[in-house]
Amino acid sequence: MLVEVMDRGQIALPPALMNQMEWKTGDKLNVFVESGRLCMESVESASSARVSDDPFLSEKNQRHLMASIRDLEAGRGDEHELIDA
Repeated sequence: MLVEVMDRGQIALPPALMNQMEWKTGDKLNVFVESGRLCMESVESASSARVSDDPFLSEKNQRHLMASIRDLEAGRGDEHELIDA
């Protein structure tokens, strides 16, 4: 899952998810598990997301991303800018 825990318990979310949910930096979110799924909901608005339903955050895709990161860090592969679709 591509949710990074930062200093003081802050989390970093993928920009695509933040845009889709209309969340912005500084928004406060409740994070909880419901029926085995990681969920987040905004304290300020009614928007919520079941993060584990996003295919980008699937376990298979995260394994692929982590392998790609390891390859880049080992000097293999070509680093390029992200494509925003």
